[in-house]
Amino acid sequence: MDIPPFASCPLIQSFWQRLKPGTWIMLEDLPSSFAGNQALLLCQISEQEWLTWVPNHGEYYLVF
Repeated sequence: MDIPPFASCPLIQSFWQRLKPGTWIMLEDLPSSFAGNQALLLCQISEQEWLTWVPNHGEYYLVF
């Protein structure tokens, strides 16, 4: 996985390198009022885009 150019901080680089399918992440903005507050990473679309699954919502396109 390529690290985005703006990720020059070691902490941010570590975050980007840990992202992989099957990882649960916390959501800051929920896709609906009924949706869970976590998303399961399904597949990476680009350096900053992922297809995720959110409980009580379904598939959700996420951009970092």
